[in-house]
Order: sequence, then C-alpha cells, then structure tokens
Amino acid sequence: MKYFIYINFIVFAFLFSCSRGEQETSESKLAMVFGKSLYMENVEGLVSDNITPEDSALLINSYVESWVRDQLMTKIAESNLPPDLNIDKLVAEYRSSLVRYNYEKALLESQMDSVVSEREIQLYFQENMDQFHLVSSILRCYILKIALPVPSESKLEKLLGKSDPDSHNQLLNYCSDNAEQFIINDSTWYQLSDINQQLDGFELKDEDLEKNKLLQQELDNHKYYILIKDVILEQKIAPLSFVQNQIKKIIIHNRKKKLIKNTIEDMYQKELERGNIKIYN
Repeated sequence: MKYFIYINFIVFAFLFSCSRGEQETSESKLAMVFGKSLYMENVEGLVSDNITPEDSALLINSYVESWVRDQLMTKIAESNLPPDLNIDKLVAEYRSSLVRYNYEKALLESQMDSVVSEREIQLYFQENMDQFHLVSSILRCYILKIALPVPSESKLEKLLGKSDPDSHNQLLNYCSDNAEQFIINDSTWYQLSDINQQLDGFELKDEDLEKNKLLQQELDNHKYYILIKDVILEQKIAPLSFVQNQIKKIIIHNRKKKLIKNTIEDMYQKELERGNIKIYN
C-alpha cells in the first residue's frame, strides 16, 4: 500500500503564489493515493483572505490528510467487496431513488392541498372507527402535587368536588400558590402511561380508573390529588379529539399517494400515445 503526500512545501508555495497573483500550474499535486491525485486547484476554496498564511496552511494540511484517508478507505473497501455485490447496480438504484424522491417532493409542494377540514376528519373517523381501538387506557384528569402539610385542605377538597367556572378559577389560583406541580385541564385526553410518568414512586392501574373518582396518595412529604374527570379503557374506540391529529396525517398521506399515482398514470398514457413506451410481448 503506497501513497505520497506533498504538503508543507507545496502548501506554502501555493500561498505565496496566491499572494503574488501569479498563475500556478494545475498539475501541482498536493497528494496522491493509488494513482488518484489531489491538486492545488481543488483546495482553493478553502483559503479565505481574512486568515493568516500559517492558519491557511494548517487548514489545507488538515484537508489533505483527511482526503488521503478517505481515498485510502475507499480503495480498501473496493478491494474487499463481496464478489456477488453489484455496486454499479446499487449506485444506479440509489440514483434513481434519489431523483424520484426529489421530483415527488417538488410535485407535492407545488400541487398538493395540505388543508384538511374538520368535516373530512369527522367523516374519516366515522367510516374507519375500527382502526382506532385504544392500545392503552386514556383519561381526562386533574393532578396536584402539594407539600405536606396541605394548606387549607378542606377548602381544596371542596373545590375539587365542584365543576363550575368560578370554582375552577379558585382551584387554579390555589394551585398557583401552593402546588409544586399541577395539571388542570379537563379537555385533554392523556394516556395512562403519560400520567404515570408524572407520578413519583407510584402508578395508576386500570382498576383505579373510575369517572369522577378522587385518588389521594402521600409520598415523600408530599400529597398527590388525582381527580379523574373521565376515562376510556384499553381496547375501546378512542374519541375523535384524541385521534384527530393522527387522522389528519393519514388523510394527507393518502392524498400524497393518490397524487403521485395519478401523475404516473397520466405520464404513462401520454408517453404511450407518443410512442416513447413500447411493451413487447
């Protein structure tokens, strides 16, 4: 294994020649690996006017060293290819895939409508409800973590038992003043696993879940309050609000497939009529 590196003298010669504005021959080599050469003209873009000649030399030297190792690794890899590996075929397939990907990307950006209406989401959900069985239980709930002793505990429990807007605002103010952590949002569905991640040292199970149930747990000088506002157990159909973002992605994905399929079919028919496609039986 043999390669030649011509760095220090040539690099500095290159730098001085640039400063004098003289034309340097393109045959001046910086490095050679198994007959493949790196020339001065290949590294001209690395040198900027606002750095010192010494820094420029270090930059070019680093590039040359990296280039040599890359070429060496490529040569070794080529020499050790499995005999049954058709690298030219793989390159051609990769090129075809890359060209097609970029064309489809441009096609979708220019022609596809990405707006999905609520009506479309509702219709898809109604027609495909069997696709949306829950893989885990979900719930809407309040979670409060408060340091012991709990301030005005009886007041807190009364607020948790009410659902009117005024009581909700009072509860929110109480939590802002006293709770270390809290979730008070009864319009959002959470997976049970996500709720359990918010609980330190204990977890809820399906058998604990019951609508309007208040759970309390003391742990490490804190008290947890978990008010279950609503629950849907595993294997039941998910509510639309829980899966609407998923449905939107499905609708957009189906539009993409349809647009690409129709475009290919249109091109096929046009080129068939023009005689650019011939199928021999």
